[in-house]
Amino acid sequence: MESKVTFRPVDIAPQLIAYGEPEAAEKLMQLDDCSLHKIGVLAFNNYLVPKTILNKAICLAVIEHLEGTKRELRRKKRIFPKTQNNA
Repeated sequence: MESKVTFRPVDIAPQLIAYGEPEAAEKLMQLDDCSLHKIGVLAFNNYLVPKTILNKAICLAVIEHLEGTKRELRRKKRIFPKTQNNA
């Protein structure tokens, strides 16, 4: 049995956007269970790299699955959109 990371696309899409990968976030939301399983296996392998945080490991796996090759994310650090606070 393969080791894999289990994740919800709805939780990872905002992470991808924060890493500068909005196209990947959109595609992730449309993938089937088989693709999500493959991403989970890739993410597990990415997570074994020292100092890799889990969300980044999953984001890297999404890119690798969608593009067919490993590459770094567009941003090294996540930038989240500022939220409007009307308080």
